Amino acid sequence: MAAPTSPGGACGADGVSGAGAAGGVTRVGSDVAPWQAKSTLQQLGYGNVHVRVGDGYKGWPDKAPFDKIIVTCSPEKVPQPLVDQLAEDGLMIVPVGERYSQTLYKLRTDIAGLPR
Repeated sequence: MAAPTSPGGACGADGVSGAGAAGGVTRVGSDVAPWQAKSTLQQLGYGNVHVRVGDGYKGWPDKAPFDKIIVTCSPEKVPQPLVDQLAEDGLMIVPVGERYSQTLYKLRTDIAGLPR
């Protein structure tokens, strides 16, 4: 299910293998090359989805700010770089904890961009 944003808004999905969260194109955890995911998404009409390979903990500062960030891995703490990349009144969903013991957090930033 896509996270609704306002027209022109940006939503980041972090910790996803392949195109799993970008449009339900492939199974999460499957071994899909980034160029294959991009091609498949374009063929299905998802022209506004961008694919990147990198350290998800650091986010994607070049494309920030994001209205929403959905983290699908479980870091030990909320990644500050991702908080910093949230737009004013942004929303982040992130599971935090160890492998079998996690807490799902819903974080919002206020008008000044500070977590609340």
